[in-house]
Amino acid sequence: MPSLIPQIGSPGLKSRMILFSASAAFSLVLVEALGQLSYRALKGHWLIDSKHTFYVNCVIPVPDSRQYTLRPGYSDRSMAINALGFRGPIPSPGGDRRLLGILGDSVPFGADVADEQAYPAVLSRRLDPAGSCWTVLNAGVPSYNLAQSFERLRAEVLTKFKPDLVVIQAFNDIALLAYYKDQWTPRLTWADMRWKPLWRLRHIEPILKALRDNSSFFYYLSEFARKSHAGRVDDVSDYDFRSEELIEHVDALLADQTASLHSMGIPVVLVANNPFYYQTAHRDKNPRLPLWGRYDKSHFATGRILERFNDALKRAALRHPVVFYFDPRPVMDRLDRSRLFLDFVHLSPEGNEVMADALQRYLLENGLIPKDCRNRTAVQPPRRETPGRLS
Repeated sequence: MPSLIPQIGSPGLKSRMILFSASAAFSLVLVEALGQLSYRALKGHWLIDSKHTFYVNCVIPVPDSRQYTLRPGYSDRSMAINALGFRGPIPSPGGDRRLLGILGDSVPFGADVADEQAYPAVLSRRLDPAGSCWTVLNAGVPSYNLAQSFERLRAEVLTKFKPDLVVIQAFNDIALLAYYKDQWTPRLTWADMRWKPLWRLRHIEPILKALRDNSSFFYYLSEFARKSHAGRVDDVSDYDFRSEELIEHVDALLADQTASLHSMGIPVVLVANNPFYYQTAHRDKNPRLPLWGRYDKSHFATGRILERFNDALKRAALRHPVVFYFDPRPVMDRLDRSRLFLDFVHLSPEGNEVMADALQRYLLENGLIPKDCRNRTAVQPPRRETPGRLS
């Protein structure tokens, strides 16, 4: 008696598999189409027209404590990494041209804006018309913390260039503490969370990147995960688990690194961290600020740690005559921050313009960018009783 169960390879089983596959594919296409239409209705533009902060395939692993760096020669529709591994064109210091190196995380790197819109590129254009004869190197790397930024300075900037001035801005020490909480250690980076799994899948990176950047399914899934995580933060004191250890680590790191730069005669400007919600004056200028607590409860705790982190930067500026502290808040607080930020920390094109103008003014006021191009001696400003700060 013949079996009533379709055998492998039989026409009946093949038909059912084809029908099932076609139905599944149609369902996925329908869900994706509805998601895209929903995104368009909510945001006013298509998801494919959006840019995203983290580009996994713009980095490569390295065998030092940083764990990863920018991939030389990488480019896509929003960024170009030059052959030396820095964003934008290769700078050409020498002769009467001085070099200003700007290091740090995705803020100086210019996440979600074009190469020419990142504030190091804007500052470079501002300096040349002023006759300062400076060229600016954008050495920022998305997701870098303070230690990684100083390590990149030693490993990839000082080995290729001789900067006359260094600017550093990095927020991710606080972000790492907020994420890992009691599991945080000073050596933690975002490598395990954001990069390593895809280093092993290099051959399918283009497919993964296309899905991550353009699929509404992946977009809404990541939004659900983010909001679920934020919603579980009921006790903001959870974020204070290792804050004392973090500040001690930052103090020790800055003492060591700034002393090294001092011995080389290289002035360094430490930039205060300045996320969207970190506003203490002119709060009426920021109509979206009261909504932030409903978006993410954790900012109340990270804001306290952020103030202590910035205080550590100030202390470092008091220890050495060639270490400075620049706080952009007094400038940005007078404006509508909702126009200056793309999200809670990354600057919009307008925000990058404001940042570049404020930083240029600070450098000029503190004698760090003399206009006389013929003076090639190292900048040695007088010792200050208080760290420099824009008011």
